[in-house]
Amino acid sequence: MLKTESALWTPVFSAYRPPLNCPFRKTVYKAINSTVDVAAFLLFPSDAWYWRVTVEIRERITRNILMCLKAEAHISFE
Repeated sequence: MLKTESALWTPVFSAYRPPLNCPFRKTVYKAINSTVDVAAFLLFPSDAWYWRVTVEIRERITRNILMCLKAEAHISFE
C-alpha cells in the first residue's frame, strides 16, 4: 500500500529518503517538507491548525516496534 498512487499518504511516503521498500531496512527514514492534502480537515472552522502525530506499527505477537512515524504540521490562514 505504500506505493499506491494518488492516496492521501502518497506524497509523504514518496518523499522518504532513503526510499521506502518492503521489507523495511532498519535505518532512519526522513521526509522533510513533504505535503499532504488536508482539504477535508479545513471544513472545520478555525484560524490556524497545528498537528503533532505519533504512530507506532508493532509486530502482532512480540509487540516489537516495526515502524515509528512522528510528524508535525502547521497551517495558517493569513
